[in-house]
Amino acid sequence: MPIIDCTPSALLEEYKCLECFSDSQIWLVLIVILAQMTEHDLPDELPQLLEDSACLNCLTESQKFQGAVAILGAANESTGTQAQLNDMVKCLQCASNPQVKALALFLWCEFWNTYYDSQRQ
Repeated sequence: MPIIDCTPSALLEEYKCLECFSDSQIWLVLIVILAQMTEHDLPDELPQLLEDSACLNCLTESQKFQGAVAILGAANESTGTQAQLNDMVKCLQCASNPQVKALALFLWCEFWNTYYDSQRQ
């Protein structure tokens, strides 16, 4: 996998077709990508995947987001204690919501570049 160009123009150009999709449709594209990355065969495995994920439907949208962050946190051994996380979050609270989301996108891109680079070595 090549290194990902994390600039706005490159990110928007990568999957140009996404600009015509609604947010709901982009979530579906994300599901397709994640299914491919985890070697699930869509649409053949869709009924089983829906069954396997059914227990997560009891979560609110906020709890689902919390779960996604928990997955990333569990995979990151250097996340730290609850107190350390609270201290780190405090330093970010002055950033606006758009800045926080831009930062998350940037760091997500950086993470994948680091991951792919480590896989090549």
